[in-house]
Amino acid sequence: MLVRAVQKLRPGVFLPAQPMFGSPGGDFDPTHAPNMALAAGNGLLAAMVGYGNQWAVWAPMSRGQVAEMLWNLSGLDPVSGG
Repeated sequence: MLVRAVQKLRPGVFLPAQPMFGSPGGDFDPTHAPNMALAAGNGLLAAMVGYGNQWAVWAPMSRGQVAEMLWNLSGLDPVSGG
């Protein structure tokens, strides 16, 4: 939801996803996997507790995980994405 909101409200904040930044769940969903790859490639999932290849992509996120993503988003440069 965060990726879609940022793309709608602040287009250009995210750099395009690179092939090396896949979704931790692989191609688990045609809509959500690319958004997760975009989040990973732009550092939104950096330092996320439990993030990795075994991450349960359909599990609810904790308040702390959402706070971590928002914190990571606050540090993005709106021009370069980094």
